Amino acid sequence: MQKKEAGKISNKEFQKKIAAVFYYLCVVALQYITPLIILLYCTLMYKTLGGYSWEGIYKSVDFEECPAPQPLEDIKSTIVDTETEADVAQDIAAALFSVKQIFTAEIFRGIFGLATWWTLFTLFATTALGMVYQSYFTNV
Repeated sequence: MQKKEAGKISNKEFQKKIAAVFYYLCVVALQYITPLIILLYCTLMYKTLGGYSWEGIYKSVDFEECPAPQPLEDIKSTIVDTETEADVAQDIAAALFSVKQIFTAEIFRGIFGLATWWTLFTLFATTALGMVYQSYFTNV
């Protein structure tokens, strides 16, 4: 609390009160700005993976299919160095191809859909609890 009398507050005390406001800048960023950035990211990824458009259901959109993955023999034939490098390249290509088969667009659609829902829910829940907390203690 500042002193009620005019001219009775020191410069140091006034500077401490002003600086205290900026201590909560990180808290504000974590509570309000970061969930919005995460929500925007998840929503845009969900839109991209789902094949959705900004026009909605009223305009049909033609999407080009992804090209078929390059067969392992073609990848191996592009490497002309030594046999050991070709084996390593084939192993890496096989590993990436198997991961690509596991994490399909449907899996990512589910992950980003769930992440979007939970981000919205936690943003709403924390805001609602903050409003309830604030209204309770302003009335007390």
